[in-house]
Amino acid sequence: MSITYLKNLRNETAHNLKIDRGRCSVLINIVYELTMKIQEGLKLVMLWDGVKPEDKDEIEREIVRVFDDTRRKIDEIGKGGIGAEVFDEYQREIDFTKKMKLLEEEGFPCLKKILEKLKSINPLSLITGTSSNPNIPVEKIYTEMKLEGESGPCSVPIEDILNYVPHDDHSRLLLIKGMAGMGKTTLVKKIISDWLSKKDDIKGLSDFAILLNVECRDSIESFKDLLVTYFGDVHQKFKDNEIIDVCLAHKCLLIINGYDEMNDKSSKLFLEVLTLKKSRKISVIVTTRPEFLERFNNQVKFDYTTVSTISLEGIPKEKREEFVCKYYAVLGSDNSPLQLLQYLRKTMHTMQEVWELPLNLALITILWMIKPEVISNITTEAELYWQFYLLSRSKLKERLGKNLDTAHFSPSKLLYKMQEFIEKLCHESFRALQKDEINIPQSTINNLSAFCHSLGLPAEELTGAFLKKVTTSQGSFHYSFPHKGIMEFMAALFFPMKLTNQCWDQSVNTATVKKIFEMLLGGSLPENLHKYQNMLIQMISLLHMGDEDEMKVSEDAKIEALELLVRSGVNDRDSALRVLKNIKCDHSSSRWIAQRFKLFDKDTRIEDHTIDAYIALLRATDPPLPNREEIKIKIDLYDTDGLVELQRQLCRHLINPSWIELYNHFEGDSEPTVEERESQSRIYTVKSSSCKGYKGIWDPTFQIPPNIRELWFRFKDHPSLDAFCQSLEKTKQIGVLGK
Repeated sequence: MSITYLKNLRNETAHNLKIDRGRCSVLINIVYELTMKIQEGLKLVMLWDGVKPEDKDEIEREIVRVFDDTRRKIDEIGKGGIGAEVFDEYQREIDFTKKMKLLEEEGFPCLKKILEKLKSINPLSLITGTSSNPNIPVEKIYTEMKLEGESGPCSVPIEDILNYVPHDDHSRLLLIKGMAGMGKTTLVKKIISDWLSKKDDIKGLSDFAILLNVECRDSIESFKDLLVTYFGDVHQKFKDNEIIDVCLAHKCLLIINGYDEMNDKSSKLFLEVLTLKKSRKISVIVTTRPEFLERFNNQVKFDYTTVSTISLEGIPKEKREEFVCKYYAVLGSDNSPLQLLQYLRKTMHTMQEVWELPLNLALITILWMIKPEVISNITTEAELYWQFYLLSRSKLKERLGKNLDTAHFSPSKLLYKMQEFIEKLCHESFRALQKDEINIPQSTINNLSAFCHSLGLPAEELTGAFLKKVTTSQGSFHYSFPHKGIMEFMAALFFPMKLTNQCWDQSVNTATVKKIFEMLLGGSLPENLHKYQNMLIQMISLLHMGDEDEMKVSEDAKIEALELLVRSGVNDRDSALRVLKNIKCDHSSSRWIAQRFKLFDKDTRIEDHTIDAYIALLRATDPPLPNREEIKIKIDLYDTDGLVELQRQLCRHLINPSWIELYNHFEGDSEPTVEERESQSRIYTVKSSSCKGYKGIWDPTFQIPPNIRELWFRFKDHPSLDAFCQSLEKTKQIGVLGK
């Protein structure tokens, strides 16, 4: 009983009582009396017959030693052996424990309430405008993403990402890089959602007591301000920077989302976090676009910070249909997405890079639900954004037609006024691109609002139709572009508008692509236009799409845009082939590209990674192509559709391969399927006499070209020599047999 009382006294003293000297004296007397009682009790135990006589003396000596030592320490306390500073330190420890408990009881619920709002997405904001936008929890649409480590193409499972940012390592942080629209924010929302639900999808995530999310587009400039934002009014019960110490006494994970969108205030916060991390245990994850990687590395290395890097490569090919089905389901449609999935399968090879982006998959799903007839015409990213732009404009016109303030305008007058606003927004899009901004500055929003007012249009409706309204963790909101690709599209749209006299600038009649560019930049063009490369790609597509959408421009303007694309870094064959499949071209532009980059000469080799580009080029060009030379095909037969389409287009241009290499089936263990054999044989069916070399699996179902000079086989069935010679004899066409 005495031991239990002493234990309870210790706990009461440590956690609930305010310690002072008077109270300390009373406690000392109580402890002294309790120890005496415990010692007497132990002596009585010594009389128990179960204790051997030879052990009793040793036990008694040990009891006397322990309790003499205990009484000595108690006497030292009673005589003032422990100074006032110890009592003060002990008091601070008790107060700190109380503050930690206060933060947990009152601050944590506020933190979780705010994070609940941040974990949702708003997929229809650009269609529905600013009202009635559904918030969808990210866990309902999240689909496995492709993450790769920095040491080569090494896959990183999402459950292991926290291994890249050890909590005890003061100098290490994790950087997740990915292009605009690749899903960085979705991944952040997934982490938030899992932390809130305490799921174990990400190993170690539930071990963090606190998770904080920083959106670099926000205006929070200090770590204390961040804590005030997340923990609500409880911060008023802390002195000075006390809340920082209490917060970081817990295991804390900080996510800094959008380093590429950093402003002056969030930059100060980031630098403070780097400083805090040197001395505190805090795990930090940062996301950014690749264009800002060099600036990021220079900044953190200056602070002696080690960076683990993971690349976010979007949704893997095999998971894209799953994502679309999830997205389709949460939007509430009862119809089957089967035809949408068939379209994706049909375009998956030619639009591989477009469908890597979750946002693009979301846009095509929304388009399919609302206007399914348009998606069959979408073959490039610019066409996707164009159709979404037309849909957004159409929905805006419907809303304005029902708005009491604008219903009196005739449909044509309303469309004209809308067009004036869109033109001004496109101009602002270019300015944002020039400044590497995604957010729209408040000054620009004010100017757009004033412009809407001068047109007699409701600013909230128009800005909400084309820009994303983002609510910050502070409860305020601002507008931004959905992602950089759409911002570049809007900037590119300004050029055909101006070239076709649909712009508010009266100098349009003498405009050229270069003059518009110089006007937007406020001076002559820089030699390096790399920053504007994707905008130029989208512009070129828009200039050609205008032939179908009443924005027809001259052939000179199209070639001029191609020349500027060369100045942006697309200046050799490889880079031209890389972007070619993302460009919509007509006959003259395609011929210009083929000649400029010598795409059909004696060194031409069509491989898996370039087949899409060659198909796009051959489709857009009327035969025959200039400078046609012998070409070589090195391809994997797994993509039978691509090979069949390539063969069809080569035949249309009277081009025949001089060398065919089906490399995977030649070198590997797999064998062609029936469909692959049919594709293989089609290569030789038309004008095949020019083929002089073949390397692949032996299949006697097709005839060997008569002029072949080199022949390499892998035998699928290991036929006897006699059987093989009989097969060769049947062809009666073999020239020289290679080894």
